Amino acid sequence: SQSRQIQYMSQNDLLTGVKNRNHYENQLNTYPGLCASNIICVYADVNGLHEMNNKNGHFAGDRMLREVAETLQQRFGREHTYRVGGDEFVAFRVDGQPESMPSEIDQMKHALEKKGYHVSFGTAVREKTQGSLDMRELVNEAEINMFAAKREFYRQPGKDRRSR
Repeated sequence: SQSRQIQYMSQNDLLTGVKNRNHYENQLNTYPGLCASNIICVYADVNGLHEMNNKNGHFAGDRMLREVAETLQQRFGREHTYRVGGDEFVAFRVDGQPESMPSEIDQMKHALEKKGYHVSFGTAVREKTQGSLDMRELVNEAEINMFAAKREFYRQPGKDRRSR
């Protein structure tokens, strides 16, 4: 039906199929109510999208974004994976194992690198204690950690910094 199609388009990123920024904004503050012990946030930023578009065309850049979205979605689920900007994604895990995140991030990075894509990841975790869970603070911390990873990526020899 048309109303179902409109609802889908209002909540999903049409290029990648994951939830869009609009849905992210609407859902963000529901997460504290979903968790019993913690919430893990992963912030992912695709390195070199601009260069990929310039060198190989927008089709190649679109494919890169779809691959990154698919990789995140496989780990975090469709309902918890969001495209929040042109080359930025946020994903959540409710009541996860924070100690398993470094190896999960490594696995995602290596799977994407095999396809020629480089993604900077940042994570943050909040335990559900008596106080309120500030989701924006959680996402902001994950984003700050992603920027640290991105700086590290561009420190490597041969990595061009022009994209940002």
